[in-house]
Amino acid sequence: MIGRIITLKRQLLATYSEVLIRSSLENQSLFELSEDAMNQYHSQASTAIVVPVYNVETYLAECLQSIEKQIFKDWKCFVVNDGSSDSSFTIAETFTKQDSRFILLNKDNGGVSSARNLALQTIYKSDFEFIAFVDSDDIIPSNYLQNMISALSQEKSDMVVCPVVKFDKNGTINNKHTHSIYQVLDGDLIADMYFLSGKGQIKFDYYRMLGNKIFRLSCVKGKYFKEHLKGAEDQDWMIENLLQIKKAVCTPETNYLYRQRNSSLAHSSKCLQDYDTFHRVMLSTYSQYTPFAQACIQNRFIETFYNQVVSSIENGDNAADIQNLISDGKKIIQELFKQKNITSRSQKRLNRLNWPLWFLGCYLRSWPKKQKTLTNPSYFD
Repeated sequence: MIGRIITLKRQLLATYSEVLIRSSLENQSLFELSEDAMNQYHSQASTAIVVPVYNVETYLAECLQSIEKQIFKDWKCFVVNDGSSDSSFTIAETFTKQDSRFILLNKDNGGVSSARNLALQTIYKSDFEFIAFVDSDDIIPSNYLQNMISALSQEKSDMVVCPVVKFDKNGTINNKHTHSIYQVLDGDLIADMYFLSGKGQIKFDYYRMLGNKIFRLSCVKGKYFKEHLKGAEDQDWMIENLLQIKKAVCTPETNYLYRQRNSSLAHSSKCLQDYDTFHRVMLSTYSQYTPFAQACIQNRFIETFYNQVVSSIENGDNAADIQNLISDGKKIIQELFKQKNITSRSQKRLNRLNWPLWFLGCYLRSWPKKQKTLTNPSYFD
């Protein structure tokens, strides 16, 4: 009976998905197995896909079905149930029983980083060539793996990136991907892309999320997500790997479908997480980058620094704490950065931080605020 209900649900979700996305889309369970038992799953498949799962019963079947429908067949998908309290585990289990390429791992709830790490423990011991990350509420079109891996292999690159299309229950939200072009990037242009530097070299905002990227496993092997982080763990992992990624290709031939179900407030909290990430990782490796990449990092740091100050003011934090934050940020900029190539926007933000705190607060409060959507933040925020 349960199987029939899940099958019917999958059919309904598939129909909904086709209407929503239109042209964009057309057996065994593992329970914390021993190392010996895991060895039998060290596959000859070229691509490992990691899908962390936590209480996504509404979206999970649609996500896994989009993976199942891939034209490219040479993959294994590690679905990690992170202690879900809804029917997510049962839905995932149905896929693993019907298609042996789905491998279900079950664990107590520990957060998205611990879920991904459980899959990586097996993947890093295997002979996979590529690795992809898909969030359990997102969707990939049927040609996603085929086009991405074809571009990655053709260019002999370390990473392939595609455009992101945001969507919600009403349909697609943006269509920027129509303006993207095929580009091969060296280390400098990868920095330009990742740090959103505004240097004008990248023709499309390819986002800093993991979902729209596939990596050559040899470039990221051995790198795990920091489980103690409360946010921006994907960016932390990316920054840890940026120096190893020497060549990337951006392809407009497909797109990653990113479901929007989190609040504006959750998005704004990314600013704080980004700033913490820079303190933790980026500044310690700054000197290892080329001058061009350093300029990209400067602009990104100033953006996150400014947004951190803005958030502190809006939250009504203690004035002395805000002043210390500003002083610390300026000290980093003065001592570490050369400030030769920052954008006019970054310079304006630095100038504002010279204003008296009460005046800066008045200035920020005078700007109209976008109405916040009161929905629950995503597991991946």
